[in-house]
Amino acid sequence: MGGARENKTYPRGRPGPAVAPRWLPLSSARAYSGLGSNTLRRLADEGLISAGRTAGGHRRFDRESIDEYFGRDDLRAQEILGSFGR
Repeated sequence: MGGARENKTYPRGRPGPAVAPRWLPLSSARAYSGLGSNTLRRLADEGLISAGRTAGGHRRFDRESIDEYFGRDDLRAQEILGSFGR
Protein backbone atom coordinates (compact mmCIF):
# COMPACT_ATOMS: atom_id res chain seq x y z
CA MET A 1 0.00 0.00 0.00
CA GLY A 2 2.98 2.27 -0.16
CA GLY A 3 6.40 2.68 1.27
CA ALA A 4 8.23 5.42 3.03
CA ARG A 5 7.06 8.84 2.02
CA GLU A 6 9.65 10.64 -0.07
CA ASN A 7 10.15 14.32 0.74
CA LYS A 8 11.33 16.07 -2.40
CA THR A 9 12.57 19.62 -2.32
CA TYR A 10 13.06 21.86 -5.29
CA PRO A 11 15.45 24.77 -5.88
CA ARG A 12 15.77 27.15 -2.93
CA GLY A 13 14.07 24.62 -0.65
CA ARG A 14 10.60 25.25 -2.01
CA PRO A 15 8.26 22.27 -1.97
CA GLY A 16 7.29 20.84 -5.32
CA PRO A 17 3.83 20.72 -6.79
CA ALA A 18 1.15 19.05 -4.69
CA VAL A 19 0.68 15.42 -5.57
CA ALA A 20 -2.62 13.71 -4.99
CA PRO A 21 -2.28 10.91 -2.45
CA ARG A 22 -2.90 7.50 -3.94
CA TRP A 23 -4.42 5.90 -0.82
CA LEU A 24 -7.39 7.80 0.59
CA PRO A 25 -9.10 7.39 3.95
CA LEU A 26 -12.86 6.79 3.80
CA SER A 27 -13.81 10.45 4.28
CA SER A 28 -11.55 11.60 1.43
CA ALA A 29 -12.66 8.72 -0.81
CA ARG A 30 -16.29 9.75 -0.21
CA ALA A 31 -15.57 13.37 -1.12
CA TYR A 32 -13.45 12.36 -4.11
CA SER A 33 -15.90 9.84 -5.55
CA GLY A 34 -19.24 11.30 -4.49
CA LEU A 35 -20.23 7.86 -3.21
CA GLY A 36 -21.44 7.00 0.26
CA SER A 37 -19.43 5.11 2.86
CA ASN A 38 -21.41 1.90 2.53
CA THR A 39 -21.16 1.98 -1.26
CA LEU A 40 -17.38 2.40 -1.15
CA ARG A 41 -17.06 -0.45 1.34
CA ARG A 42 -19.29 -2.67 -0.81
CA LEU A 43 -17.36 -1.89 -4.01
CA ALA A 44 -14.11 -2.73 -2.21
CA ASP A 45 -15.57 -5.95 -0.78
CA GLU A 46 -16.74 -6.94 -4.27
CA GLY A 47 -13.30 -6.20 -5.72
CA LEU A 48 -14.53 -3.39 -7.98
CA ILE A 49 -12.17 -0.89 -6.37
CA SER A 50 -8.96 -1.61 -4.47
CA ALA A 51 -8.67 -0.96 -0.77
CA GLY A 52 -6.19 -1.90 1.89
CA ARG A 53 -6.15 -1.65 5.65
CA THR A 54 -3.87 0.19 8.01
CA ALA A 55 -2.30 -1.54 10.99
CA GLY A 56 -5.21 -0.14 13.03
CA GLY A 57 -7.77 -1.75 10.70
CA HIS A 58 -8.91 1.41 8.90
CA ARG A 59 -9.50 1.15 5.17
CA ARG A 60 -7.57 3.14 2.62
CA PHE A 61 -9.09 3.33 -0.84
CA ASP A 62 -6.94 3.39 -3.96
CA ARG A 63 -7.59 6.65 -5.82
CA GLU A 64 -6.41 5.15 -9.10
CA SER A 65 -8.89 2.28 -8.86
CA ILE A 66 -11.69 4.77 -8.11
CA ASP A 67 -10.64 6.65 -11.25
CA GLU A 68 -10.71 3.41 -13.24
CA TYR A 69 -14.15 2.55 -11.86
CA PHE A 70 -15.47 5.90 -13.13
CA GLY A 71 -13.25 5.97 -16.22
CA ARG A 72 -11.51 9.19 -15.14
CA ASP A 73 -8.14 10.30 -16.40
CA ASP A 74 -5.44 11.67 -14.11
CA LEU A 75 -5.95 15.30 -15.15
CA ARG A 76 -9.63 15.18 -14.19
CA ALA A 77 -8.67 13.53 -10.90
CA GLN A 78 -6.36 16.45 -10.07
CA GLU A 79 -9.20 18.91 -10.78
CA ILE A 80 -11.53 17.00 -8.45
CA LEU A 81 -8.96 16.83 -5.65
CA GLY A 82 -8.27 20.55 -5.98
CA SER A 83 -11.94 21.32 -5.53
CA PHE A 84 -11.95 20.01 -1.96
CA GLY A 85 -8.57 21.31 -0.84
CA ARG A 86 -6.37 18.22 -1.18
